[in-house]
Amino acid sequence: MELTLATAGLLPAPLRASPVGRLATERWLAAESDASLSWCGEPRGGRQQYAFWRWLSEGSGTLALPAADQRALSDLLEMQELLPPSERGFAPLPDDAPVRGLRRTAASEEPPPAATAAAATAAASAIALPPEKLARSRTAAWVRRTLSPLGLRFCPYTASAEVSGSGLESFGVRPAPIAYAHSEAGSVASLLVDFWAAACGMAEGGEESVSSIVLSAPSWDDRWGEWHRTVFPLLEASVLAAGLGRTLGAVLRSPPAVVAQAPRSYPRLIEAGIVCFHPQYETPSDAWLARHRFGHMHSPSKLRRYLREHDAALAASTARAASRGGRGRWSSQE
Repeated sequence: MELTLATAGLLPAPLRASPVGRLATERWLAAESDASLSWCGEPRGGRQQYAFWRWLSEGSGTLALPAADQRALSDLLEMQELLPPSERGFAPLPDDAPVRGLRRTAASEEPPPAATAAAATAAASAIALPPEKLARSRTAAWVRRTLSPLGLRFCPYTASAEVSGSGLESFGVRPAPIAYAHSEAGSVASLLVDFWAAACGMAEGGEESVSSIVLSAPSWDDRWGEWHRTVFPLLEASVLAAGLGRTLGAVLRSPPAVVAQAPRSYPRLIEAGIVCFHPQYETPSDAWLARHRFGHMHSPSKLRRYLREHDAALAASTARAASRGGRGRWSSQE
C-alpha cells in the first residue's frame, strides 16, 4: 500500500522530525525539482550549528531543520549579514514546505576587497601552511609560554599546556586535559564546521574529559582583517545562536586558533566570551568598538607594559621586531 502525503504547509510539530516528515520533505523537493537534501533533526544547539555550517560549506541544496523553531531559523538567517559576500546566499523554505529549513540561492555578486582576495589566494597555497603536527606543537608552546604559570600567567586557571581548570576545586571543578585540534580551512563556513565538530565533542564528553579545546587555524595567519571583522563576530553569533552562551566560552588567538572552554572552568562566564589574539593585532577604530567591543584586548601600550613587568627580555625582543616591521608566520619559538 502506498502512503500518500498531501502537504500544503508546515506539518504538525510531532511529525516534522519523524520519517513521515522526511518523506514529505523529499516529495516536496522532488516537486520543486530539487533532489539535494541535507537533514538535521537536532534541536537548537551545537549539532544544529554543525549541520548548518557543513551544509553552507558544501554550497548547494536544501537544509531541512524539522526541530528548529522560528527563533532558531531567524538566528541562522541573521548570520548571513556577517558572512563574506561569496559565502552568502540562502533563504528560508517557502510557507508550503512541510518542515522549516533553508535553501541556497545565488550568492552575492559583490566582489571581495582586493586585499581580502589576495589574502585568500595566499592562504590557499599549500606551501603557506605549517604541517598539522608542527601547528599543534607550537600552539601548545604558546599556551605554556603565555597562559600557564610557567610563562606569563595570562590565565589563572591554566596549570600547564596539558591541563586547565585548576584552582577551582572550591567550586566543585576538577582540572581536566586541554585538547588540541587543527583546521586547515580557509573559508569561514569550513572553519566553523571544524570548530563545532570539536566543540560538540567537548560538550558531549563532559567536563571531566576535556576542560578546553585549542583549535589552530593557520590558514588565517596573515588575514588579520578577516579574522577580526568576519570570523570574530560570526563565532560569537554562532555560539549565541546555538543557545550555548552560558555553556561555552570561546577565545580566538593567533597563530590563529579558536580556544573553546567549558563553562565551569570560568564560573563568572555567563555569556559567550571571545578574546582575540593575533601577531598583527591592532586596536580597532572607535566606531568598530562601539558595535563590537566585546572581547577585544587592551591597548597595545597597556599590553606592552604588562609584558615588560613579567618578561623584560621578551618585551625587548617584540619591541625590536615591531620597530623592524617583522611579523613572521608561526615564528614563535618552542
